[in-house]
Amino acid sequence: TLFGVLFGIGMSGLLWKAMKSLKKFEKIGVAIVLGLLIAIFFMFFSKIEKLSG
Repeated sequence: TLFGVLFGIGMSGLLWKAMKSLKKFEKIGVAIVLGLLIAIFFMFFSKIEKLSG
C-alpha cells in the first residue's frame, strides 16, 4: 500500500505539471479521464484487498 501511495503522489505531481501547460477545455477532458482512472483503480484495489485479506 505504501508503494501505491508513493506512486500516486509521484503521478499526481507529474500530472499537475502537465495540467498547467494545457488549455482550459483540455483540462476538463483530462480531469474526466483521471476521474475514471481513479474510480477503476479503487475498484481494482478493493478487489485485491479482499483477495489478499
